[in-house]
Amino acid sequence: TVDIAWDAQRSQWVITDRLRTLMASKPSNFVWITKSSLGSLGSNIYMFRGNDVETFAQFIADKYQPENWGQRLVTTGCSNLGVVEFKSIIVQEYIQRPLLYNGRYKFDLRVYSLLATTNPCILFYHCGKMRVCGVAYNDLRHVDEDDMQAMMESMGTAEEEDTSSNGYNALRYGHLSNCKIQRSHENYDHGSASIDGQTMLNDW
Repeated sequence: TVDIAWDAQRSQWVITDRLRTLMASKPSNFVWITKSSLGSLGSNIYMFRGNDVETFAQFIADKYQPENWGQRLVTTGCSNLGVVEFKSIIVQEYIQRPLLYNGRYKFDLRVYSLLATTNPCILFYHCGKMRVCGVAYNDLRHVDEDDMQAMMESMGTAEEEDTSSNGYNALRYGHLSNCKIQRSHENYDHGSASIDGQTMLNDW
């Protein structure tokens, strides 16, 4: 995980030497995921494929523009927070071969616990939820370049509607288990909370 800081004086994101070195060491089809400090409900999350630092810097500049931050607060329901300083972006290496539910679906676990004391050790644990993608996972390293580029452009907002169950837009439903995003799939069934029979929320 690498942090990218906003330089207010120069009005640009600062790509650190550490990130430059890290990106240059990866193959040209390596996938990265970026998240902002203003992200919520699946918003402000993007994926980038490549190892060219200058192309990545332009990608970040295009996706995270300061003039859009205020509007992002409104669309995510955070306009009552007043002045919020957007200071950083997190860049992470995207896990290429993740553990999959039933061998096909990406998932995450939302678990709640409270460490009451350490001596003696008392931990309260509440059974959580497993959020499962409604579309089968595919390796983004081998996705067609046009589809990958289109997905990179379409991601970032949970409000965007799906336009193709088999095209580039469907790719994100196999990679982001966020409930807000999954519910925007054209085949999402609100009664069973599933996509084409694949239940997306399970007890864990």
